[in-house]
Amino acid sequence: MREGEGMIKVAEILDSEQKWCQWVEMDSAGRLCIIGAMRRAGLYDAPSAYQLFREAVREATGVEWNHVGSWNDAPERTFEEVHAVACEIDRLRMLRGEG
Repeated sequence: MREGEGMIKVAEILDSEQKWCQWVEMDSAGRLCIIGAMRRAGLYDAPSAYQLFREAVREATGVEWNHVGSWNDAPERTFEEVHAVACEIDRLRMLRGEG
Protein backbone atom coordinates (compact mmCIF):
# COMPACT_ATOMS: atom_id res chain seq x y z
CA MET A 1 0.00 0.00 0.00
CA ARG A 2 1.35 3.43 -0.91
CA GLU A 3 1.61 6.17 1.68
CA GLY A 4 -1.71 7.97 2.04
CA GLU A 5 -3.65 5.23 0.29
CA GLY A 6 -6.82 4.48 2.21
CA MET A 7 -6.74 7.80 4.04
CA ILE A 8 -10.17 9.40 4.35
CA LYS A 9 -9.62 12.82 2.81
CA VAL A 10 -11.22 15.95 4.19
CA ALA A 11 -11.43 17.41 0.67
CA GLU A 12 -13.36 14.39 -0.58
CA ILE A 13 -15.87 14.73 2.25
CA LEU A 14 -16.32 18.43 1.42
CA ASP A 15 -16.12 18.09 -2.35
CA SER A 16 -19.05 20.40 -3.16
CA GLU A 17 -20.68 23.45 -1.67
CA GLN A 18 -23.85 21.39 -1.19
CA LYS A 19 -21.98 19.28 1.42
CA TRP A 20 -20.74 22.25 3.48
CA CYS A 21 -22.47 24.16 6.27
CA GLN A 22 -21.74 26.82 8.83
CA TRP A 23 -22.68 27.30 12.51
CA VAL A 24 -23.17 23.58 13.28
CA GLU A 25 -20.93 20.55 12.89
CA MET A 26 -23.61 18.77 10.88
CA ASP A 27 -26.93 20.24 9.84
CA SER A 28 -30.27 18.46 9.41
CA ALA A 29 -29.49 17.86 5.72
CA GLY A 30 -26.25 16.03 6.62
CA ARG A 31 -23.95 18.85 5.46
CA LEU A 32 -20.73 19.28 7.45
CA CYS A 33 -18.59 22.17 8.56
CA ILE A 34 -14.82 21.71 8.37
CA ILE A 35 -14.81 20.38 11.96
CA GLY A 36 -17.35 17.72 11.02
CA ALA A 37 -15.36 16.80 7.93
CA MET A 38 -12.12 16.58 9.94
CA ARG A 39 -13.89 14.43 12.53
CA ARG A 40 -15.35 12.15 9.84
CA ALA A 41 -11.83 11.77 8.40
CA GLY A 42 -10.68 10.63 11.84
CA LEU A 43 -8.55 13.69 12.32
CA TYR A 44 -10.26 16.26 14.49
CA ASP A 45 -9.62 14.57 17.83
CA ALA A 46 -5.98 13.86 17.00
CA PRO A 47 -3.47 15.83 19.10
CA SER A 48 -2.01 17.43 15.96
CA ALA A 49 -5.37 18.50 14.48
CA TYR A 50 -5.31 22.14 15.59
CA GLN A 51 -1.72 22.66 14.46
CA LEU A 52 -2.49 20.99 11.15
CA PHE A 53 -5.53 23.23 10.66
CA ARG A 54 -3.52 26.39 11.44
CA GLU A 55 -0.79 25.39 8.99
CA ALA A 56 -3.32 24.53 6.30
CA VAL A 57 -5.11 27.88 6.65
CA ARG A 58 -1.80 29.74 6.51
CA GLU A 59 -0.65 27.81 3.42
CA ALA A 60 -3.98 27.96 1.57
CA THR A 61 -5.03 31.52 2.41
CA GLY A 62 -1.96 33.36 3.63
CA VAL A 63 -3.58 34.34 6.95
CA GLU A 64 -3.12 33.18 10.52
CA TRP A 65 -6.20 31.75 12.23
CA ASN A 66 -6.31 29.78 15.45
CA HIS A 67 -9.90 28.64 15.96
CA VAL A 68 -11.34 26.10 13.53
CA GLY A 69 -15.00 26.85 14.20
CA SER A 70 -14.77 30.62 13.96
CA TRP A 71 -12.81 30.34 10.71
CA ASN A 72 -15.44 28.07 9.11
CA ASP A 73 -18.30 30.23 10.43
CA ALA A 74 -16.95 33.64 9.45
CA PRO A 75 -19.70 35.38 7.44
CA GLU A 76 -17.30 36.14 4.61
CA ARG A 77 -16.07 32.52 4.37
CA THR A 78 -16.57 30.89 0.99
CA PHE A 79 -16.76 27.24 0.08
CA GLU A 80 -13.76 27.73 -2.20
CA GLU A 81 -11.66 28.78 0.80
CA VAL A 82 -12.93 25.86 2.87
CA HIS A 83 -12.16 23.40 0.10
CA ALA A 84 -8.68 24.88 -0.41
CA VAL A 85 -7.93 24.41 3.29
CA ALA A 86 -9.36 20.87 3.20
CA CYS A 87 -7.05 20.05 0.29
CA GLU A 88 -4.10 21.53 2.17
CA ILE A 89 -4.95 19.48 5.28
CA ASP A 90 -4.90 16.33 3.15
CA ARG A 91 -1.62 17.35 1.47
CA LEU A 92 0.08 18.01 4.80
CA ARG A 93 -1.17 14.69 6.20
CA MET A 94 0.27 12.85 3.21
CA LEU A 95 3.60 14.65 3.53
CA ARG A 96 3.80 13.70 7.18
CA GLY A 97 2.72 10.13 6.60
CA GLU A 98 -0.36 10.61 8.79
CA GLY A 99 -2.72 8.92 6.36
